[in-house]
Amino acid sequence: MFSAPSGVIVEQITAEFGMRPRLDADVLNLPARGVLGELEHTWLNCGPQWLQHDRYVLDMSGCTSFDAAGLIYILSRLTQRRRQGLQTLLRLPDSSRALDLLTRWRFQQAATDLLDIPFDQLALPNGSTIGRPQPARSWTSLATLPTQLFPIETFYLDSSEFGHTLTAHQVERWRSGHISAVLRKQLSSAALQIGTHIIHEAYSLASRSTAGIMQTAAEYGTPTAVGRRSLVIVFWDDGDSVLDRVSVPGGGTASEIVPPIERGGPLKIAERTEPLDERVSTLVATVSGSSDPSVYSGLRTLGNTVRDIFRGEVSFRTQNQVITLGVRKNQVQTYPEQSLDICGNILIIAIPLTV
Repeated sequence: MFSAPSGVIVEQITAEFGMRPRLDADVLNLPARGVLGELEHTWLNCGPQWLQHDRYVLDMSGCTSFDAAGLIYILSRLTQRRRQGLQTLLRLPDSSRALDLLTRWRFQQAATDLLDIPFDQLALPNGSTIGRPQPARSWTSLATLPTQLFPIETFYLDSSEFGHTLTAHQVERWRSGHISAVLRKQLSSAALQIGTHIIHEAYSLASRSTAGIMQTAAEYGTPTAVGRRSLVIVFWDDGDSVLDRVSVPGGGTASEIVPPIERGGPLKIAERTEPLDERVSTLVATVSGSSDPSVYSGLRTLGNTVRDIFRGEVSFRTQNQVITLGVRKNQVQTYPEQSLDICGNILIIAIPLTV
């Protein structure tokens, strides 16, 4: 029988509908902190309504901050409605700081590239505007900045040949003199493996799929929950689920039982008794290096490099699953179907910095 690797914590996430945010007609209000975890809570409580209303206003007016993963997540959600022929409008933040962040992230261009709609047809007139992006800072300035944002970039994966070319270009970019010099100060000689192992495998994963488009962004110096600064790299593609790309050896599945744990906010973790999806088990086993060698080795390379060499964390968001693979534990979260299903795949790499 095929089972989940030891140490995997499996959770079933459910919404407390008594805490559902009030939707004024077809408006979805985003939280003040536009970070991934809080955004997921918002969409979980919105549930299937997100894809049932013909016209939705995504209200960002109360947002005061964003991170790379949060903005990529918002863009993937906008894509989800766009591809079903549903109209979505944006109400931009009132906060000048939030607007400055959107400018630095080049959110306006990213949304236009992804949705193929002029931004002035997406944004409601509320007096807020996103400024013209400034020229990208030199990589040499990284060492003196507490946090550096690497703007969202959009790539069209028209062919497998282009995917290979893109992968090679991005690997070389991350191995370039400026980047490697800065990262070596934090990560020693292993910094070169960010390009040759992590970047290479992440882009290869998308190019091997049915993805037609890919977006990436990164942050350097981002504080984590435990206070450590990190290099965070985010990838999103619109292809088939990564779960459909792993080769399942066959047999049954098993999962550990997690006792109920209450959390703040609109989520609670309930006991899960049903078997873990065998595709998830295979993915976890592959990335953790405990699967059969015949399974796609690129995932193993990615996982081993991030976890074993850099002591970091890999997380996949696909369909209604959130799969987090870290040094101390692996965690699988399953959300109610149609509540948190996303378009494509989001891959997040978090590498702690030494200083």
